[in-house]
Amino acid sequence: MIKKMLLLLILFSTLFLPIHVFATTVDITGGSGETVSYIVSLDSTDTSSWAGQINAQFGDSSSYIGAYCVDFYTDITDKGYSIDGYSDVLSYTDTFFTKGNGLYAAWLMNEYSSWLGYTGYGFDELAASEAGLQLAIWDALYDGITDTDNDGITDTDNFVVTTDTTTTAAYAYYSEYIAALLDADLTDFTGENFQVVKLTDAQDLIVYNPVPEPGTVILFGIGLLGISGIVRKKKA
Repeated sequence: MIKKMLLLLILFSTLFLPIHVFATTVDITGGSGETVSYIVSLDSTDTSSWAGQINAQFGDSSSYIGAYCVDFYTDITDKGYSIDGYSDVLSYTDTFFTKGNGLYAAWLMNEYSSWLGYTGYGFDELAASEAGLQLAIWDALYDGITDTDNDGITDTDNFVVTTDTTTTAAYAYYSEYIAALLDADLTDFTGENFQVVKLTDAQDLIVYNPVPEPGTVILFGIGLLGISGIVRKKKA
């Protein structure tokens, strides 16, 4: 019976846990996006930077998953990084945005990430769509989703996209995605399939289903051991 329980645990891990479930490192290998510009009024940042989907390879995996930045105050380049830990989107916070805003970032990624199957962008505009999505994620994190006048623009201006280097297409996608978020019903959206990967000396990244809560795996294992114990007692 114990052997069967162990086989069941192995099968569970194989079928339900991502390949990078226990990853402690990640390699950044390019991505899809373009240069944008924005102003962060909270600390008077006025800058241009690359924005878009980042390709992240976890552990020894040979494939990548799509990721987006949730911490633009720290740089990230194409190289390997150590992982400091993970956070669910509702608990994740930063100096300049409210805890819980990560849920909005998760909703945007769920709806508009090409890595998750979104194909609603125009011909040859994948990079612009991904840049617009990254801008929308930053806006949602730093401005929330309050829109009292229903104009499709957040009431606060902590994060403002400018057109200095942002292309017309990227700005249009950003505006479309933010407007959709402000109009969305998030009652049933929990963001539970998304988590934030905290990197050492680099931007924190939001990804789809990177690592289940450790407690989930532990409880499953304890349950199997408990069942095997009961079976052994009955046989005795």
